[in-house]
Amino acid sequence: MQIIMNVKGAEFVLELEDNIATRDFLTLLPLSLEFSDYVGKEKIAPKLPKKLNTAGLNGYTPSVGDFFYFSPWGNLGIFYEKQPFHSGLVKLGKLDSKALAIIKAQDSNFVIEFKQIN
Repeated sequence: MQIIMNVKGAEFVLELEDNIATRDFLTLLPLSLEFSDYVGKEKIAPKLPKKLNTAGLNGYTPSVGDFFYFSPWGNLGIFYEKQPFHSGLVKLGKLDSKALAIIKAQDSNFVIEFKQIN
């Protein structure tokens, strides 16, 4: 599963996991969200328009470059530094190194547009 992610005019293909939360996320596309830095380890967006279905998904230990959903807050994020296991994390996908470098370099709020591949 793949979608397009646009960051400051640069388009990237985002590889998605095949799980119930990702399939629910796809129903929200196209979607534009403003991201900001959080604790110097991740970029996060505010709550999604609706909570994603996370039935059967019980958290995981994230890796750098993971695109995730944080179920307790109902928001999306991208890890650019290592973080520990959390039961509320759901992996939605993985960014390539070029996309991750652009996102990590953002020192102020920025918008990411997500859309289906035509």
